[in-house]
Amino acid sequence: MREFQERRKIKRLIYSQLTLVVLILFFLLLVKATWGVYEKNKLSANKLTETEKEYNSLQLRRSELGVKVNSLETESGVEAAIREKFPVAKAGEKVVFIVDQSATNSSSEAKSSGFWSWLVGLFK
Repeated sequence: MREFQERRKIKRLIYSQLTLVVLILFFLLLVKATWGVYEKNKLSANKLTETEKEYNSLQLRRSELGVKVNSLETESGVEAAIREKFPVAKAGEKVVFIVDQSATNSSSEAKSSGFWSWLVGLFK
């Protein structure tokens, strides 16, 4: 009989409201921890995709720079780079600058103003 009463006490303890509250709190703590891990996983996945994109763009840039370095190792590549940056010419060559006609007209019109320019403008 005592054995039966002890089992009953154990069952009462297991199925009591206090035990239920403790289990619910434990469950909530586990859910919170799991949610934190989920958020960190999501953040890590986003960082991974950003890092992969950056890596790919850097690889592309590296290959472009490799091509430029290879072209600068040749004499024609060095000459092309110098001509691109500076307005230079070899001995015997001439440099021609092409100026847009509309740009020169608008700047000369802006410089001259007043009565005289108005009068000249009437006879154009």
